[in-house]
Amino acid sequence: MGAPSNTSRERSTSASATSVDLAAEKHREKHLRWRNLAPPRTRALSSLIYDTLVPALERRGFRYVGFELGEPADTVAGSEIHLERKGEDCIDSVRFNFEKYRSPRFQVHLSRRKAQAPHDFVRSGNLVARNYQYYHFWGKPWWIPTVLWPERAANRAIETINMRLEQAMRFIEHGVRDSSISKEITISGARGRGADDA
Repeated sequence: MGAPSNTSRERSTSASATSVDLAAEKHREKHLRWRNLAPPRTRALSSLIYDTLVPALERRGFRYVGFELGEPADTVAGSEIHLERKGEDCIDSVRFNFEKYRSPRFQVHLSRRKAQAPHDFVRSGNLVARNYQYYHFWGKPWWIPTVLWPERAANRAIETINMRLEQAMRFIEHGVRDSSISKEITISGARGRGADDA
């Protein structure tokens, strides 16, 4: 048997791309259902991520996905927004993960993995307020009741993250831990993979 023709390879690639796009669209619907059941300030945060941060990351080559690493069995939870950027040697990801109970708080996880062994991390960490932190919840502080947290504070949180996206990209692409990147985990004297395990 001969090698597959360019046309059959193109059809296979096109079908794969269509399935990825459908998964992303289904996840958008799933996240919208999750958002609609959330308090108004959580809905505002989610909308601001979609309107401000997702387009900023898409301009940097990231794509919204409905399942991780192209694995249909590994679907993204409704409380998350996940973007990936695939290169020849690596897969970069940015994940916005809302706190359970639909509270107006979320974390931002950053990672780079090997394209040939996508479960092997090159690096991972979190976008934080101070670089001695392992992780940080953006949005409402835990001690303030949701009804007392002003909606304008959601805008401030998103603006702060937007200003730190360049630091996030330097970390993903070059491993640079600027002031907004989480402290590296050390396990038994060995350097850890980052803050995802915190």
